[in-house]
Amino acid sequence: SAGVMRMQIADLSTSRSMLVQAARELREKWLDTSATWRDENSRQFAEQVLEPMGPQLSLLWAAIQALEETLHQAEQDLLDEESMTRE
Repeated sequence: SAGVMRMQIADLSTSRSMLVQAARELREKWLDTSATWRDENSRQFAEQVLEPMGPQLSLLWAAIQALEETLHQAEQDLLDEESMTRE
């Protein structure tokens, strides 16, 4: 009915954008830091923490986008079903 409130589907694009921005900031900060921090610990940190993060973030972004598309389709299906029950 017209008085029924619809549940708002999560805004995953905002979350995805925030992750992208955080990754950019991390990369910029690392470039600044690595200009002066050049010892074995720095190398290990880059190798063990930062380098694996890139592919993991790419997978995460793709998963968020796929989830967002699935939720959007589910929302559309529910709206279509709702409009059919009104007819």
